[in-house]
Amino acid sequence: MKDRLARAKEHNAPSSGQTLAGLTKDEGAPFLLVEAKLGNTEPAKALRFFQEQLGIPAVQLTGGGDSYRLSGNGERQILVVPAAAWLSHLP
Repeated sequence: MKDRLARAKEHNAPSSGQTLAGLTKDEGAPFLLVEAKLGNTEPAKALRFFQEQLGIPAVQLTGGGDSYRLSGNGERQILVVPAAAWLSHLP
């Protein structure tokens, strides 16, 4: 996992200036990518890139909407969900 994270850092995001909003770690190993976008319901390029590099689950939080959906990303999928709905399920 550390090798994949190092490679992703070396490559940075797919185009200059892109960043990832959140990388959640457990005992030092990343286990969840989270991106928040106010109006964009399509997963960010950086989120797709880092999910592909790290091979871990990803969530795109949106400012609106009322339903969950999955967006394909190669062999994986990204959960796209309204932030209020997803965050309300956290402890």
